[in-house]
Amino acid sequence: MKPFVSVEGVITVGGSTIFTVPPGKSYQVISIRVNNPAAYTFTVTKYRASPALTTDVYTLNLAAGDTVTDNLLYLFDQGDQLILDSSVAGTVYIININIGF
Repeated sequence: MKPFVSVEGVITVGGSTIFTVPPGKSYQVISIRVNNPAAYTFTVTKYRASPALTTDVYTLNLAAGDTVTDNLLYLFDQGDQLILDSSVAGTVYIININIGF
């Protein structure tokens, strides 16, 4: 069985780097869940380390109290980063990750 990690916290306005994959590792994000009691805009960004490329995966405009659950699979190699951004303070997240898939 592959190691599984659940990471949770609060997204800062202007973007939060949720993780950077360490050398020799690969991560597979299996779910992203976010919520805020206020209306907010939420953006998922992937930074690819080699070759360097930053891509906004998607942006959603959400009503107060909306919860988003994204169950698409995202692959991350060493040095890659997952960045989440919210337009208002207080947006919480839970990310589920397989390590070394």
